[in-house]
Amino acid sequence: MRNISHITFKGRLFAAMLLIALLFCALTGRLFYLQIVQGEGLTQRAYGQWTRDLPMRAARGKIVARDGETLASSYDVFTVYVRPVETKSVQATARAIAECCGVEYERVLAKIDKKGVSEVKAVAGVGETSALELRSRGLDGVYVVKDSARYYDMGNFATQLIGFVNADGTGQSGIELYYDAWLKGVDGAAYTETDLIGGRLDGTATSYLAPIDGPTARLTIDVTLQSLAEKAVRDAVEKYSPLSASCLMMDADTGEVLAMAGAPTYDLNDLPRDDIAFLLTGAKNTLVSDVYEPGSTFKILTAAMGVEEGLIRDSYYCPGYRTVDGARIRCWRSIGHGSQDFAHGIMNSCNCVFMDIALSAGAETVYDYLEDFGIGSRTGIDLPGEGAGILLAEQSVKPVDLARIGFGQAVASTPIGLASAVCSVINGGRLLRPYVLSSIESADGETLYENGPQIRGATVSESTSEQMKEYLYSVVEEGGGKNAYVPGYRIVHEWATDYDKDTCITYTKNICPNAPESVICKDIRKLDMFSLSSIDALAFGFPCNDFSIIGKKKGFDGTYGPLYSYGVKALKIFQPDWFLAENVGGIRSSNGGKAFSKILYDLYDCGYEIVPNLYKFEEYGVPQIRHRVIIVGIRKDFGITFKIPSPFAYKDINVSCRNAIENPPIDKNAPNNEMTKQSHTVIERLKYTKPGQNAFTADLPPELQLHVNGARFSQIYKRLEPDKPAYTVT
Repeated sequence: MRNISHITFKGRLFAAMLLIALLFCALTGRLFYLQIVQGEGLTQRAYGQWTRDLPMRAARGKIVARDGETLASSYDVFTVYVRPVETKSVQATARAIAECCGVEYERVLAKIDKKGVSEVKAVAGVGETSALELRSRGLDGVYVVKDSARYYDMGNFATQLIGFVNADGTGQSGIELYYDAWLKGVDGAAYTETDLIGGRLDGTATSYLAPIDGPTARLTIDVTLQSLAEKAVRDAVEKYSPLSASCLMMDADTGEVLAMAGAPTYDLNDLPRDDIAFLLTGAKNTLVSDVYEPGSTFKILTAAMGVEEGLIRDSYYCPGYRTVDGARIRCWRSIGHGSQDFAHGIMNSCNCVFMDIALSAGAETVYDYLEDFGIGSRTGIDLPGEGAGILLAEQSVKPVDLARIGFGQAVASTPIGLASAVCSVINGGRLLRPYVLSSIESADGETLYENGPQIRGATVSESTSEQMKEYLYSVVEEGGGKNAYVPGYRIVHEWATDYDKDTCITYTKNICPNAPESVICKDIRKLDMFSLSSIDALAFGFPCNDFSIIGKKKGFDGTYGPLYSYGVKALKIFQPDWFLAENVGGIRSSNGGKAFSKILYDLYDCGYEIVPNLYKFEEYGVPQIRHRVIIVGIRKDFGITFKIPSPFAYKDINVSCRNAIENPPIDKNAPNNEMTKQSHTVIERLKYTKPGQNAFTADLPPELQLHVNGARFSQIYKRLEPDKPAYTVT
């Protein structure tokens, strides 16, 4: 017999033990992987195999206008589910569901009489009464689950903008689609333990995972302006019978879309689902998706380029056409405009003027400005399906093409793209991203997401922008855009009066430098009002000295208190369409409140519906704690009552004086920004004066203290607190 050495035996034993240890480690590792690494996922898979779930749809978030008026909301409905394996008789179950829910028996039976399915949706959109009746019957295998349905509170209103949802509550167009991830919330479910074929196990309870309702989407849309836009579209359709019509309003300074209306359209609560072509046509937001040759509206951009580049000539001649590359390009006025300067060229919308500007600039410059204005690219608006403009390739552009581009042909843009570009011409040269969502807000008012102005680029200088505004004003006041002129919309200075010389000089310099004679520096008590020209509106503030909480509170018994009566006198003489009167908050309590009541009565007695209100400037985005009573009056015969503007839109503006001073930084060469000259003593006092304190309340050393007997000091004379609004603009 062969002998086995002791060393060989120990080696084999060690190898066997090592193998066992490796197997044990592998098994332990596998168990760790399954129980720890994949434990949660496997548990969920197992739970899904031994339970059946019924979905509980979250209520979709509201869509509201900028002032909070509801545009889209959700309401409770119920969905009936059936688990065929649990029913004693599918025919009896179908008949009971049909009776309670008011649907056809055969339709319900066809849905639930199926083999091999765990559950089926029998009926959706069931009302509460029907749902309660069905539940009361206690049918086996029938589950009534709370659901949610969409309702559009204003019906046929901003249809393309708001959009709609499908039967499952998923956004299909407009805001409903673009912000679907926010609006839909998080669905819940009801879980029931079941056997292999889906039947409910006896003695088991149903567990619920509650849905989380969607937050509110607040839009930039102004309901009043949207209503006007809708009417303008309806009137255009009625008058001209076009295939489509649209209207867009934007805030040039922020990029906010204030109104967006289109036709054809329909009631969002009564969608034409049986006419898919009309459904899709009415859902299409052509203001965002379609491109077109803008024509004369494009001339605004050409004019701005000409002003910016210094290409404007003293005079232009229009015989009714221009011949470029042998092609005769007509002006819209075939007999021509004759000789005209640039201002009248704009007022006349003369094609020849804009052809000349484009040809003078050359293709490279024109295309540089097209890029700056965003023509040919998307704006980035928060709506689905945005299109981009169309441009000829720069290298292939001929002079004849360039001439046509100058007055808006041979170039294509979306309406929203052109509107964004035009806004930049009048807002100082800032090309802004248009947007329609202001914020996403939770049920308790917390802001979850906030939208705001975004600068995409720069187009023209501020000086060019100011010039262009004057040119464009002239178009609607005197030129071809007279139909767009709204009488009284542009507020123009007619005359002003004050007794303080410095005030009159400042007013003249800022408001009417070319008409200094219209500013009358005189005591109002000695002024002959009948010598003044008529006015459409009057703004006046009467001296606050006798009404201020800091003054002696003499009210009508003081020197200045009765001076409000001269505003009343002006109202009676000129009968303007509206007026605005301003004074300090203390006027409400002066003379025991009798002074304020008397003033309101006298203003009302002049023939005006008056709306007084204490405005807190810091609530309207002004970095100053200044509270003023402002009285707005509109003539009674107009039948219009002024509505106090909501401060909601300004609630998130940083009104700290630090932000006002530092953002953006004040240019060192800015006018009226000189450092004040203070004495050494004042500078020393300031070293001890903390934010919010003044020289009377600060802990000053004896040699710096003020010794003034009986002084009453207004709270506005304090050192600024950086993180709070200022007390005064001075």
